[in-house]
Amino acid sequence: MEKHEIREHRIIRELPRDKNCFVCGVKAADGLRMKIYATDDGYAIGLCRTEAAHQGFPGVAHGGIVSACLDEVLWFSTRLCENAPPAMTVELNIHFLAKTPTESNLRVAAKLVRTEGRHLYSKGFILLEDGTVAAEAEGHFLALRPEDAAVTHGIYTLVDGDDLPETVWF
Repeated sequence: MEKHEIREHRIIRELPRDKNCFVCGVKAADGLRMKIYATDDGYAIGLCRTEAAHQGFPGVAHGGIVSACLDEVLWFSTRLCENAPPAMTVELNIHFLAKTPTESNLRVAAKLVRTEGRHLYSKGFILLEDGTVAAEAEGHFLALRPEDAAVTHGIYTLVDGDDLPETVWF
């Protein structure tokens, strides 16, 4: 992946989430409760905090937690296109570059980079509080057929309606 130039991005809207999702929902007891937004330049950006319950090694978030964060935001990047159908992950490639500490705030950013029919491809990364890129990922998603996508209707809602941050740096 390319080098990340950290800059300010303008948030245009909060993205609807499934209340029961481990990563972005509010009902999972030890979930991440990630808030996810769309930016004016086509990124999905997830903001969350790792806690002690997300630990793998002492003081370090489990690789599965890091992977789940990336999968979530890469998936949301596929939803930013007009009338985009829901999709499912086919492949997720992650490069772990630095330890992701527990008890820290994460910025997870992703952008859709290409589509080929029902196949969608996104790239993203996790940025730590000090600006370190902890992990990079590429995801391949498959858009669901209309008959399969019907099961997802109505489960995505605006969860808490907090005031939107105006901008975020990533």
